[in-house]
Amino acid sequence: MTEWENRVLYGDCREVLANLMVASVRVQMVCTSPPYLWQRSYLADDDPMKPFEIGQESTPLDYVETLLQVFSMVRELLADDGVLFLNLGDKFNGSGGAGGDYGPGGRREGQTKYPGRRWKTLPRGCLIGVPWRIALALIDRGGWTLLADVIWEKPGNSGVPAKGRPTIEHEYLFIFAKKRPHYFDDAAIGIPYSPEAITRFQRVIRNGETFDPTRHKHYQDGNNRSPMQRLTEGAKRALERGYRNIGSVWRIPNPGYAGAHTAVFPEALVEKCILAGSRPGDLVLDPFMGSGTTGQVAERLGRKWLGIEINEKDYRPLIEDRTRQIGLL
Repeated sequence: MTEWENRVLYGDCREVLANLMVASVRVQMVCTSPPYLWQRSYLADDDPMKPFEIGQESTPLDYVETLLQVFSMVRELLADDGVLFLNLGDKFNGSGGAGGDYGPGGRREGQTKYPGRRWKTLPRGCLIGVPWRIALALIDRGGWTLLADVIWEKPGNSGVPAKGRPTIEHEYLFIFAKKRPHYFDDAAIGIPYSPEAITRFQRVIRNGETFDPTRHKHYQDGNNRSPMQRLTEGAKRALERGYRNIGSVWRIPNPGYAGAHTAVFPEALVEKCILAGSRPGDLVLDPFMGSGTTGQVAERLGRKWLGIEINEKDYRPLIEDRTRQIGLL
């Protein structure tokens, strides 16, 4: 195991990423969820790292520029066939932060309630479109290829009730490639065909094998395949493959986490990303490690991991607890 495997580097991710670039570290994939714009602060007011905290920028455009800088450095660390899974949520202009974090038992010592922020360029209450602003910047100026915009549907998430608009029950998971061709294991997260679908394929094959194209005038010259022949060949390929590709809507509940971190993305979501974007033994990077979900899942799936986290005081114990697996560390 090298010095960059199965460990967390604490500090501002921009400084740490720059050091990793100097050290010529290479990772196969990145799975991360940055602090959302104007949603919450993860640092106490007296924390010396507070001025550098991402998500506290003056405007959404400044936030976009910050993340463009971060993921430009991430791209340099990524293998040429590597992929980035980037989870982002949106924000309504002028709305407050995650108020539920500050209820009984939810507020950390020294943390003030996060205030509402407003961008004067947009009307109050306007959805800012943060995820797509970042995605387009990564495409237009970051050199990334956007492979998919996955909708992470969060069943059971009632969201914040508001009059005059639907409740937001989803977030985005963007999948980017550094270059083409890229590594992506469709089979690892493919959806097995149902028994009913298999029965349909088998029926098509039986019908196709008894179909005689010579009895049909249009096909007597032998130069054209009949629609039945094409269906039969497709059914055979489907049965041989055994699965269909996963779609672009992933319905994954967020069960939460009993630890002190207030914004943990679910293990089931991270698992799909790691299975699709890496092989056993590959190195997975999370530049916003938080409570350590990416590291925990990577270890369980037989991958190596590298994390970066700005808040060592609060999150080091959580990360060490979640990644302390027998035989791996």
